[in-house]
Amino acid sequence: MARIFILIIKLRLNINAMSMTLAERHQFILNRIQQDQYINVVELCKQLKVSSVTIRKDLKLLEDKHLLFRTHGGATLRKPYSDGRPVNEIEMMVTSESVRTGDATS
Repeated sequence: MARIFILIIKLRLNINAMSMTLAERHQFILNRIQQDQYINVVELCKQLKVSSVTIRKDLKLLEDKHLLFRTHGGATLRKPYSDGRPVNEIEMMVTSESVRTGDATS
């Protein structure tokens, strides 16, 4: 009896997660990126209970609409490419990314 109850709870959780529409998922992603300036694919998968393939497709669609910029493993509101940026800003970006990922050599 306990197994059936647990199974019913798991099914309800999956149904709730799957009931989010594409538009709702996109709005959630846009709200999160506005709040945090950067979002991570793995975190979005956990929060939205969908696969990484689904999140990557969502990010691609949002990027095609010019609403965000995809990066390795996530997305950001700021253009991550160095085209047209001042050298000191690029240097700060690289240093910041190295510290964030633990790749700092100094």
